Amino acid sequence: GKLRVWNVLSGACESVLEGHARGVWALAVCKSRLVSGSTDGSIKVWAKEGPDAYACERTLVGHTSWVQTLAAWQDKVISGSSDGSIRVWDVETGANDARLVGHENWVNGLAVDGDRLLSASSDGTIREWALGTWEALRTVEAHGRGEEQFPRCLVVSGPKLISGSCAPDSAKGVQREVR
Repeated sequence: GKLRVWNVLSGACESVLEGHARGVWALAVCKSRLVSGSTDGSIKVWAKEGPDAYACERTLVGHTSWVQTLAAWQDKVISGSSDGSIRVWDVETGANDARLVGHENWVNGLAVDGDRLLSASSDGTIREWALGTWEALRTVEAHGRGEEQFPRCLVVSGPKLISGSCAPDSAKGVQREVR
């Protein structure tokens, strides 16, 4: 999988970053670093080396399946995977600071809001976690285990949490390159 860095004003591709063995499904910016998550199960941390250049600083390995989603908080990058886990990484050292378990299926979406992390899963739930302590605070049956849809992505707007959903068949076997 490749990442392309685009100049928004001109529309020109300024650089192509290569390194993942499979497709890139997730991106985040943490401090001054670009972070990418792949269907190869790895996370790459890219350091800026000039106005148009990035270099892979380190590869984070710990998930046993696809990295579906990424979020950033302070000097941490948080990853959700189809292995059902959420991992918290120190972006500066690469240390795996925490592993959050509780979802029974893919972790599809993450959102940081204030002092909490929200996660969406194919198990039909949205979970709330305390940032920093990583304690599980609450589980919401967002779409129910028997329903045709599951939460895929999350965004917080003011006092509202909005979840986007999809049917299981629409998410199977899809691989795309991020451009």
